[in-house]
Amino acid sequence: MLKFNKVIHYFLLLILLFSLIACNEKQRGFQLHVAQKKWNNAVSQFTEKELRVLETGQRLYIINCSGCHLKNGAGQLQYIGAPALSGNSLLKGEPSQHISIILMGKKSMPAYRNSLSNDVIAAIVSYEKNAWGNNSGFIVSAEQVNAIKIKVTEINKK
Repeated sequence: MLKFNKVIHYFLLLILLFSLIACNEKQRGFQLHVAQKKWNNAVSQFTEKELRVLETGQRLYIINCSGCHLKNGAGQLQYIGAPALSGNSLLKGEPSQHISIILMGKKSMPAYRNSLSNDVIAAIVSYEKNAWGNNSGFIVSAEQVNAIKIKVTEINKK
């Protein structure tokens, strides 16, 4: 009976912990005024929808990319071949080459065409193009990612 009581006790503690985490997540949800201060500048003025993409992209970048490129975008070129994204000229121009690299991989970077959705890649690329002073003012759509995915898939079939 004592073991059963301990199990119930730990189960209730887990429920409490998950409830606290869920409440905290709701409090940290999207806040328009915070996102506006963070992203809008003399170069770029984003709509609410675009700000949501940037905020989502930041979270997805941290989950999927920061292990190699670091949270601050500084990269780890000399250690694992992950270039800096901060100030990277590739991120300031048209996004197709950048998207192609994410889809197909390059050198030590794996291909993500089969593991990340077009929406996820679009959000991450949008974030990378506007974070760390890159300030491109450009938001990538899932449709753009899909069009590039079709092109690179056709090229690789040949």
